Parts: sequence; structure tokens; C-alpha cells
Amino acid sequence: MRLTVETSDSAEFESDSAAPGPAEVTLAEAFGWESGGVVAAVCHGSAGIVDVTLSDGRPLVAVRRVAAFANAEERAAGLTSVVPFLLQDAPEEGGATHEGAADFTAHVVVDGRLVTGQNPVPGAGTAQAAVEVLENV
Repeated sequence: MRLTVETSDSAEFESDSAAPGPAEVTLAEAFGWESGGVVAAVCHGSAGIVDVTLSDGRPLVAVRRVAAFANAEERAAGLTSVVPFLLQDAPEEGGATHEGAADFTAHVVVDGRLVTGQNPVPGAGTAQAAVEVLENV
């Protein structure tokens, strides 16, 4: 897999690796996390952050509170045998605490510069929360 991300300061990051390692550090840099940026994900978008490793070797989600599509929501949607991993479990395996709410309700978790929404319902709320965090960074 080739990943190329151009950032606003003209830096470019590339990776041909599909294996864990430098590509994940590149993702952390591309997300802007290590330079003080805000990372936001909603519903299954949280899959994009669960394997991101920071330059110090820690997972991005380690010791953070997150929301992601809950296991019960995956079951209700008939997706447990379709998705490669359950989004409630994966962040917890990386050291995060999944903070869920009632199934298919708007629920957003803000933990510092990490903003996550549980399912599609809080899409706008997740974006608004990310904007509020950005205004205060």
C-alpha cells in the first residue's frame, strides 16, 4: 500500500509498507498529532486510528478515552462477521477505554486533542467538538 500525505507546511510523507512500523509513525505525523494537531474519527472511522503508533512506540489510543461503533451495534447491524475487528475491542487492546452510550444514539468523547464519535449519529457533533478543540489548541 502506498500512502502519500501532503501537509499544509509542504512536508510529504510516503510509505510503501503494509506492515506495522514506520508507516504508522508516518500516519501519526500526517494526522498532526505529534505536532499538536487534533485527530477526530466517527463510527468506523475509528479503525483508522487504532493501529497508529507514535514515535515513542506507544499507540495513539493508549490511556485515552474513545468512542467507536459498539459491539452491540455491530451485532444489531449484522456486521460482526464482516468487519476485520470489533471497534469497541480494538482500542481497548491498545490501552484505551471505550466509553459507549446507548446503541445508535449521539455520543461524542473528547480526550484532549482526540475526538471520537460512537456511530454515524453524532457525525455533526463530532465535527463541532473537533472545531471547539481546534479553537483552543
